[in-house]
Amino acid sequence: ECSGELRCVEQRCVSAGAPQYCDSALQVVSVATFQDVLRSLPSSYPFEGGATGNSIGDGGDDMYDTGNFLNTDLAAEISYTNGVLSSGAGLFGDGSTYFTAKFERPASLFVLAATRVSITEFRVSGNLGADGGGNVNGARLGVSVGGASYSVFIKRVFGAIEDDDDADPSVNHIIIVPGDGTGVVQAFSPITDNDDHVVSGLAGVADLY
Repeated sequence: ECSGELRCVEQRCVSAGAPQYCDSALQVVSVATFQDVLRSLPSSYPFEGGATGNSIGDGGDDMYDTGNFLNTDLAAEISYTNGVLSSGAGLFGDGSTYFTAKFERPASLFVLAATRVSITEFRVSGNLGADGGGNVNGARLGVSVGGASYSVFIKRVFGAIEDDDDADPSVNHIIIVPGDGTGVVQAFSPITDNDDHVVSGLAGVADLY
C-alpha cells in the first residue's frame, strides 16, 4: 500500500522521482537510500552492466569475466528485474517477491532484495577478471538496526594487477539476512577468478538482501 501523497505505479510507490517499493518488507529500499550508501563508499567503481539480463559481462577494466549470476537451491541464473518488483515463485519460493536494481551516481551498486523466501541456499557464481591474481577474503558480522538483528556475510576479491600494471576493480559481496544467523554459514572459493559465494542453512529465513 502507498500512503500520503505517494501513488502506486507498477508495484511502486512513486513520489518526486524516487520510488519506494510497495511491498512493506522492501519499502526501506529506495533510490535515496542507496545514494546515501554510495556516498559513504570511498572509491566505488562505476561498473558497466547489471541492470538487465542475468549476469555482468566484463564490467569495465576486466572486473568480471561474466559473473554475478544469482542462484538458489530452486533456480539458477535468475533474471535481473531492473527495479521492478517481481514474483519469486520457482526462484525464491512460492509467495515470494524479489527485485534487482543497479544504483548509480556517484558510483555503482548492484542490489538484490527478496522477501517471504523459502530457500535453503543462495549463491553468487561466475568468473572474475582477477584471473588468479590478488587476494580473496571474507567476514561474518552481526549488526542491529532499529532494534532488529541482522547477519552480514562478506566476500572480497581485490588487489589483482594486470600485465600493464593497471589494477582490476575489486568485487565485494555483502549478503544480509535477518536474525542472529544461527545455522547459517557461508563458503567461497579461495581462487580470485571465481565469483562463487554461497550462503546456506537458510531454512526458516524469510528475507534476503
